[in-house]
Amino acid sequence: MNRHGDLFAPAKQLKRRRLRRRMLIWSVLLVLVLGGLIWFVNQEPWLIQTVEVTGNRLVSTSALTETAGTVLAGRWLGLFSRRHILWYPKTELLATLYKKFPRLAVAQLAIDYPRLRLTTSEREPVAVWCPRTTTPTDFCYFIDPAGTVFSLAPRFSEPVFFTLVSDWGEVTPLGQVPIPADEVARLLFFKNELRQLFSTAPLNGFQAVRAEPLGAGDYDFLIARYRGGFLEPVIIKVNVHRDLNNTVPLLAAALASGEVRSEITLNGHVPRVFDLRFPGKVFYRFKLEADPVLPPAPPQS
Repeated sequence: MNRHGDLFAPAKQLKRRRLRRRMLIWSVLLVLVLGGLIWFVNQEPWLIQTVEVTGNRLVSTSALTETAGTVLAGRWLGLFSRRHILWYPKTELLATLYKKFPRLAVAQLAIDYPRLRLTTSEREPVAVWCPRTTTPTDFCYFIDPAGTVFSLAPRFSEPVFFTLVSDWGEVTPLGQVPIPADEVARLLFFKNELRQLFSTAPLNGFQAVRAEPLGAGDYDFLIARYRGGFLEPVIIKVNVHRDLNNTVPLLAAALASGEVRSEITLNGHVPRVFDLRFPGKVFYRFKLEADPVLPPAPPQS
């Protein structure tokens, strides 16, 4: 039996050699095809050549294009260029731009061969937000209408920008919403409604300075005016969860009443606190429980 088996051994060996030869040929062909494909799709005509930025004002074009270039650099799996017009990392690039540049409100990407077009719009500041524990070494930030913190604010004095104050931890607030958007919108609405009272006595010359939360929608809303080189403060207590449409007319009616006008004449100044948190009622007093922290008065000419 062994002798008969040995008779077929050369044929089996030849068959195995032929099989190995064919596998080798097919492997070489596969490598050549894949290599050719990789070479072909990585040629410059298929790749993004430049990044064109439009719509930005304060975020620099060079910073945006440099960030985009960093994300587009390299190859997928070490083989395919990340700059390819068909599979460039669009989602990753947008996420990186929003994270690195919180001032961007909208960023859109589109291929305009051979360019990648980046169209942007930036957030507009409506107020300044500061941590409640602000010290001279802390920073304040700009917020947009949605209450999103997007940029450090210059160190200017209130009340150049209306300021919102709230608690905050150690994490950077950039890109965060420290005060709910609906409360920011209501506070700004109340601020704008108050303007109608700032052009006539007894609140002529006042302007909105700051709002600070007390909890459950209650806020201390600070208004002030310069008088004799000093800021004269008035705190208006409001609840932003209540209907604010009738709040300012209610305050105007109280200020116009004979009783309040008589007390203003007696005390020599307007009430220091108005409480408008109760429907249809206005409470007031002429003394503050504690003096608020006020911005410095401007130098006298």
